[in-house]
Amino acid sequence: WLADVGFGASFLEPLRLNQRASQADPAGNFRIIEQRDGFEMQEWVSDHFESQHFFTLTAHTLPAFEAMCHYHQTSPNSHFTQKLVCSKAIPTGRLTLSGKRLIRTQQGAREEQVVEGADEINHLLDVHFGIKLA
Repeated sequence: WLADVGFGASFLEPLRLNQRASQADPAGNFRIIEQRDGFEMQEWVSDHFESQHFFTLTAHTLPAFEAMCHYHQTSPNSHFTQKLVCSKAIPTGRLTLSGKRLIRTQQGAREEQVVEGADEINHLLDVHFGIKLA
């Protein structure tokens, strides 16, 4: 199985690693192609499959991820330190609060709403993400 645990706007249900045919998911159609050095996960976009991610089955320990975790949390070059980013999968797609925009992506259609001020951001974090800020 291949599970998305943080790649972003991608499949919602785990994909079968040993299935090469297209796999239907609430977020779209995906397939896994075996390559010489690993695997490629592809997503159906418009009228063709596009490569989204390359991976291997090599095991890694938690310390192997420390440097990139630190980078994403602290670097001025990381988009996570530049603006508010909160995102979650929903049954029909994804809901994201990014900067001053609430973005709903449902079955391929993207809808954006401009967010006005800290009070509205706090309200949206509470209502849609279950986050209460003091």
